[in-house]
Amino acid sequence: MCAAGHPNPLDAVACQACAAPLTGEVRQVPRPVLAVLTFSTGQTVPVRGDVVVGRAPRPRPGQEAATQLVTVPSADHFVSRSHLEITVAGWSLLARDLGSANGTVLVRPGAAPVLLATALPTPLQVGDLLDVGDGVTLRVEPPL
Repeated sequence: MCAAGHPNPLDAVACQACAAPLTGEVRQVPRPVLAVLTFSTGQTVPVRGDVVVGRAPRPRPGQEAATQLVTVPSADHFVSRSHLEITVAGWSLLARDLGSANGTVLVRPGAAPVLLATALPTPLQVGDLLDVGDGVTLRVEPPL
């Protein structure tokens, strides 16, 4: 933790929230909310663990209790039932298209849009926008 009380990964040298140097004794705390997903539908989802987004999402087998399911509208069925998975790896977020028919586009500020690969998780950053189709997007925001 920094002097202001912000939790940080064990390997950080500066606070991820306020950039203060991390000095003093290291202590372990429960992982906090890492980000908030803000959907074009108005939904907001604090990310504490894995998230599956789709028009009728289902968790991976064996992950039922640990996965948050987010249902989004898709009148034209451009969004697959289980379309996008966001996983927590340490203190980082990774996005993976779940083999959806229409894909997921990552729009990162200052970069060209990229179609997510289905087999390769892509690291996410605050400010990233994911477009799952049918007018549904989600933005990665800093935790509240």
